[in-house]
Amino acid sequence: MSDQTESPSPAPDERSSLWSVLRLGLPLVAGMGGHAFFNIIDLAMVGAYESDPVRAELTISGVTIASLLVTVPLVFVNGICNGSVAVIAQHFGAGNMRRANQASRQALLLCLLFSVLLGVIPGLLSGPIVDAFEVSAGLERDVAEEYFLIMSHGAVTGFLLMQITSNMRAIALGIWPMVLLLLSNFGNIVGNYALIFGTWGFPELGASGAAWATVAARLMSVVLGLFVLARAHPAIRIGLGGWRPRLRFLTQITAFGLPVALQWTVRMAAMLLLLLVVAPAGAAVKAAYGIGTRLETLTVFAGLGWGSACAALLGQRLVQGRIKAARLLTAQSAALNVATMTLMAVVYFIFAEDLIRLFSLSATEEVAGTVEHGARFLRVSAFSYPAYALSIVWVHGLNGAGSVKTPLLIDTIGLLVVQVPLAMWLVKTDLGTEGAWWAIVVSQWLLALVYYLVFRKGWWERKRLQRKRQQRTRSG
Repeated sequence: MSDQTESPSPAPDERSSLWSVLRLGLPLVAGMGGHAFFNIIDLAMVGAYESDPVRAELTISGVTIASLLVTVPLVFVNGICNGSVAVIAQHFGAGNMRRANQASRQALLLCLLFSVLLGVIPGLLSGPIVDAFEVSAGLERDVAEEYFLIMSHGAVTGFLLMQITSNMRAIALGIWPMVLLLLSNFGNIVGNYALIFGTWGFPELGASGAAWATVAARLMSVVLGLFVLARAHPAIRIGLGGWRPRLRFLTQITAFGLPVALQWTVRMAAMLLLLLVVAPAGAAVKAAYGIGTRLETLTVFAGLGWGSACAALLGQRLVQGRIKAARLLTAQSAALNVATMTLMAVVYFIFAEDLIRLFSLSATEEVAGTVEHGARFLRVSAFSYPAYALSIVWVHGLNGAGSVKTPLLIDTIGLLVVQVPLAMWLVKTDLGTEGAWWAIVVSQWLLALVYYLVFRKGWWERKRLQRKRQQRTRSG
């Protein structure tokens, strides 16, 4: 089978594919960017709570450690959710609403299971887990343990919110995911102000108030999201019945989602390993790296919006055998993401010091060093954003086509085999810690080149066509 199976003249939705990407992608960019705001808002408002610089530093350190720990399972489950998008989108694109609906429900059940395995159980071990990071006794440890405990036991709200919005993305429903994520962020800001500082008659909970506010804000959006799903398109509509676990769909979603989850876990591991590489340089560098990566996640998650749109639309077109349309929308998604992340890179480069100072606690020498190192991190890593943008879209494109093991292999080699050893070598040169930031730039451009070659070779395309032949043979 070849591309000749497509109509020689483009279908109407192919001619308007750019509009399709914009219509789905723009709300997702705003909504996915909202995920990154949770940690940024919590860190900034907790820093503003403590007037004493020493207490503020210990409090922020505790929140930083805890938020990093709870981000790992969140990133893993986000990979499962992205895998479910490919499964649901393919059934939806084939016109099989019943199977799409079953897949969407099974994905929600998986999130409940992971909320126990990756949320409740780690929460019961919050003390030993926090102690493994050698936190100092007293305020820092108390903040880290309590924040981690609350966020772990409330992880179900974050997991369900990601899956609800993923189900919506799978059928190209982009407005509601944006609304739900923006609403949860607004609720988090209001909740932080009420619970951290004890305003409007609420108790003054300090750092733990930020955790409670996040859980409550996500729960509010989950309730609204379930209400929307109860009245949504038949492909993702939910009701009281039909929740019996189905091994077939659970296996299918896991087969797609697990490699994606592991892939993003590899990216998280690379970030943690870089922290270990620069840790000997002192607290100022570690703080700068922590703040810089939080600002970077805002850009990356916004870019994930274009990638998610690409995955959903590409999956629908491939199941219909329209390869040229799939390639066209991938190119358009890549161009839009490069424009978005390059714009963010320019903003970060120009206003680097001002952005880092948003998290400064006082005019102490340590904070001044944090601003200097943080600004360097932002200005160097900004050069990697265009390459990162391309990789995000091509990764999601491959995932949407059902190719999930190849991106996992590429990221493992590019980040753990190339980036981390390169950073370890460069920090020993005259570049110092800045060498670790340049290792990020080099590895991201190498990854972009590899993903371009893989996508251009069309292995994912031949796999899809082979599957279609097998399906037609069985049906015949």
